[in-house]
Amino acid sequence: MQNSTQKQSEGYIVLGSVIILSAIGTVVSTALLLFSLNASNTNFSAQKSIQSRNLAAACAEQALDSLRQDPSYTGIENNALEEGSCEILGVEQSGSLYTIKTQGNADNTSGKILIQAERLTASSTNMQIISWLDVADF
Repeated sequence: MQNSTQKQSEGYIVLGSVIILSAIGTVVSTALLLFSLNASNTNFSAQKSIQSRNLAAACAEQALDSLRQDPSYTGIENNALEEGSCEILGVEQSGSLYTIKTQGNADNTSGKILIQAERLTASSTNMQIISWLDVADF
């Protein structure tokens, strides 16, 4: 009788161990799944951030090219591109110095660039970039 009770008790211990190990496995699997989903979302956000910054850079290059051709260029342009859009928010001039503000948009992510450039001579098409900054806001 004691032997039967002992075997039954050992059976409960094995069953309890299996249940505990299954619960631990479920928790670990769930944690890994959540971690991978979070990493995937972070990667997607990082890609959109890079993409929006590149779009802003494309408009910045366009603004600089327009300034080379026309010293009175003021910007204010929107460009729809395959990956998103970019805007030249304005070009401000103070003497031979220009401040250019651009923004790129990819999905709900935006990147902004602030550029200061100088025209080397009044009649020249040569521009010197003084600063090119990624900014959070203007």
